[in-house]
Amino acid sequence: MIEKLLAQTQLKLYPEPVVVVGLDPETRRQVVELAHREGMISLVFLPYEVTMIVTEALWQEAGSLFPAAKVESGFRLLTLDITLPWNVVGYLARVTRILAEAEISVGVISSHASDHLLISEAELPKAIEWLANLGVTFKSD
Repeated sequence: MIEKLLAQTQLKLYPEPVVVVGLDPETRRQVVELAHREGMISLVFLPYEVTMIVTEALWQEAGSLFPAAKVESGFRLLTLDITLPWNVVGYLARVTRILAEAEISVGVISSHASDHLLISEAELPKAIEWLANLGVTFKSD
């Protein structure tokens, strides 16, 4: 079943490089003020940390508001463009395993309708190639 789903999956590349930012929980109010801005991709609020994923352009514009931020830059966001039921088992494990076999580091964001991979810009071509070996196709706009 997983192979069939992978064959139906298309990769979509987010058009801009992104940054992963780790923040102290006390920054919540400032982060919420950015939530409506173009370039905000993801926010995770936990009692012990705030994580946001934003475009490099938004970070360059707003990063000075967060001088103590832990910043990881140089990522691209690949969307696994298939809507999976939440009871599918092993799909994401198969994707991340093939990337691990290729020694490609990956972060994953799961949204309601799809999963997204954070991959370093330097490893992006290799990641697309290895995912193509699974039957996933790359959709260029």
